[in-house]
Amino acid sequence: KVAAWSNEWTESLRRGAVSVQMMGAWLGGHLQGWIAPDATGLWRTSQLPDGAMASWGGSFYAIPKKAQHKAEAWKFIEFMATDKEIQLAGFKEINAFPVLVSTHNDDFFNQEIPYLGGQKARLIWRETTKHIPALTVDRYDEVARQVVNDALEKVLEKDANIDQVLADAEKQIKRRARRR
Repeated sequence: KVAAWSNEWTESLRRGAVSVQMMGAWLGGHLQGWIAPDATGLWRTSQLPDGAMASWGGSFYAIPKKAQHKAEAWKFIEFMATDKEIQLAGFKEINAFPVLVSTHNDDFFNQEIPYLGGQKARLIWRETTKHIPALTVDRYDEVARQVVNDALEKVLEKDANIDQVLADAEKQIKRRARRR
């Protein structure tokens, strides 16, 4: 019952009290950089069990409707998202896995990561990307995410009936989407 990004979560990672944590490649950068810098060689990465593939996290750029410098903002987004060297720099500095596919053949992917016990983890992460389809983003995604998370909590914490909770969640998502 420890929430991600809480002090308790961070401390449990730091102390080695967690054996498995599903997160994106960037967690390695957080572990090495500030959460557990003294844990070199103690962590590894792997694919999910049973051939499951998932993306976890990422950075998203947006330009607010009321922005005064939309042209400049768009140039910045293009620079961050389409420049191979910038994408690789983020990967090298903080394990921000590059979305730009042209970076995926860079020799950096073949290097061992000492923090992860010498593992060639970037090759594992790259393989995962080959199996994850692009997602269409919708303005109601956050509404649905919150409703589903609340429903999951009811099932896990209050032993609620799964079928009923799912039916209620579906109705709530449809209702809230109609109101917006």
